[in-house]
Parts: sequence; C-alpha cells; structure tokens
Amino acid sequence: LDDETSITGPVTVSGRQGGIAVNFDDATLQFHPQVEQEEQDLLDSSVGTPDVMFNVDVGAIQSSSSVSASFSNDLPDEIAGSVFAIGGTGDAGSLADPDADIAYVVSVTTSGIGDDDLQDNTVSMTVGKDWYEGRIVAGKVIAIIKIADDGQVFTEEPACVEMADHYLCTATFGGEAGGFSQFALVTLTLPATPMPTSTPTPTPTATPTPLPTPPPTATPTSTPIPTATPPPAAATDTPEPPAETPTTPPTTVVTPTPVVGDPGDGGIPNWVFALAGALAVGALGVLVVRGVTLLRPGRNA
Repeated sequence: LDDETSITGPVTVSGRQGGIAVNFDDATLQFHPQVEQEEQDLLDSSVGTPDVMFNVDVGAIQSSSSVSASFSNDLPDEIAGSVFAIGGTGDAGSLADPDADIAYVVSVTTSGIGDDDLQDNTVSMTVGKDWYEGRIVAGKVIAIIKIADDGQVFTEEPACVEMADHYLCTATFGGEAGGFSQFALVTLTLPATPMPTSTPTPTPTATPTPLPTPPPTATPTSTPIPTATPPPAAATDTPEPPAETPTTPPTTVVTPTPVVGDPGDGGIPNWVFALAGALAVGALGVLVVRGVTLLRPGRNA
C-alpha cells in the first residue's frame, strides 16, 4: 500500500515458511487522497483545499492492493438533475444550481480489492467557511452524495464541525451503500414547505357573575286623609207653580144689527136674541182652576 493508504486494527501474527503471516481482525482501511494542483484550480476559491478521509471496514486485503482518487467539480448530467432523498430524514432535495451547489467530487478506484471485502465507509470532507455559510444562509442543506458503480445514488446529511478556517463534515454509508465509489459534497434545495394553518383557539367567554338582587324597597303608602262629606243639603221645597187664575173667556159682544123697521111693530129686535145666546154659552163653559172642574149647573160633580 502507498503513503495515502493504511490499515489499522488488531492483528494476529503467525509464522510461516519463509516469513510471518499478519492477519487483521476487524481491520479498517484508511484512505487519505491528496488533491493535485490542476484539480485544485478547477474548484471555486471559496471551497478551499479539500481534505478528505475514508475509513472503510475491510474483510480481507492483499499487500498488492491499491487505492487511488481524483478530484473534479461536476457530476454527470443524469445525476445532477436528480432528486436526492436524504437518508434517515425523509427529506428530498435537488441541485438547484449545480455549478454553485457542488463543492467538489472525489472519484475512488481500487485494485486488488473486491467489492465484497469493503463494508461500511465513514467519509470526512472539508469545505471553506465562505462556501458553507453562504449556502446555509440561503436555506440550503449540506449533503454528501455517493454514486455507486451500478448507478445507485445514496445521500446522507453529514454532521459538520466548524474548524479554524473551514468546516469538517462527516457521514457514514453503511450496508449496500458501503465501500468505495464516487462521492460529492453538495448543497441541496428542499421544496418549500407550506406553513401550517393555525387553528385559532377560541377565547373562553367569561360568564358574568350575576349581582345579588337587592330586596325590593317598600314604597311608603300615604295614609289617606279622610275627606269630610258635607251633609246633604236640606231639601228645598220646590215652589209650586202659582195657581192659575181662571180666565173668564171674554164675553163676545154682539153688536145687534139694527133691524130696519119700525120698533113700534111689536116685534123683538134681533140683537136681543144674539146677546142672549152669547150669555148662555158663557154660562155653560167649563172652567179649570187648580185641577177642579166646574160643571155646568144642574150636574153632580
């Protein structure tokens, strides 16, 4: 192995013909690739100088095995346009602007090491503060993407620690995502999440405490002052109407018509008979005085 690769872990040493045998138990392959200057020139200045470390669990490795890596700043178009599901979070995001969202890509190749020999891989990648903070402020999410040799894509959200002039971001790819392949440090844009609609909590209505009803105020009853009833006025005798004074019908005076003739003829003048008749009528008239009927003479009352 070269100066970029090392094996760590407990070992068992045994002798064999012509030398000794060293067997690693739970060995870890550490790979620390160095970026070349021409590769550095491809990266944005805010990224800084990449410092990458792989710690891969291995089952077996030959002394003739080798590991190498190269750096770039882009991904294949079919990968760059994908939606990346961030493992363990349920979130998914995309590279809204690949030129700005890809910090760098590390492509690892091996020789003399089978895929079955490589297991969980813990990856640590650094990036400059300006690049990191400028994207976090924009609401983006830091992620490490692994593109397997068979085209599968795995995405993890790393834990990032602030250092003196950069951030160190670390994530573990386990199970079928383990081993070596292509890795990219990127920022993803998540879809906007609608703000939940808050349900207003009804304000309890205070129930007014009924005021005690004051006892009714007695209304003073004035004692009626007896009114003296004036004694009835003495009956006043209604004066009787004045007695009617019997009116004697006027006596009709009949002026005798002189009879042309000689009084010496021995006859009675006509005016004598007229006067006698008038007197007889007056004598037979009925006079009413104060309710008394006067009858003609000769009748019983």
